[in-house]
Amino acid sequence: MLNALGLGEETAKSLGLPLEALKLLLLGAASLLTASAVAQAGIIGFVGLVTPHLLRRLLGEDYRLLLPASALGGGALLALADLLARTLARPAELPVGVVTTLLGGPFFLYLMWRRRGRA
Repeated sequence: MLNALGLGEETAKSLGLPLEALKLLLLGAASLLTASAVAQAGIIGFVGLVTPHLLRRLLGEDYRLLLPASALGGGALLALADLLARTLARPAELPVGVVTTLLGGPFFLYLMWRRRGRA
């Protein structure tokens, strides 16, 4: 389904997908999952926004591969951020949210800059 949506709305509709209902379902599921992740873990869930963009560049657009890789990659990136938070300012410890922001902020600025160049 997600691969068909990635081809465009008209293509997905021509393949027989219930487009409006599917978009509402995906938006609701993504919102609930994001809200529950942030409620449980705090702002460090920001890393969950960076990982899929990075992996899409490495693995391509196929969501059958991208979704599980994003789940594993997000955990690995968060473990790396935690390691950096514990070792960069030794003997003190940085909050892991600071490290994830330092990793994700410049990446999102790059994405916005790149998209602006295409417009």
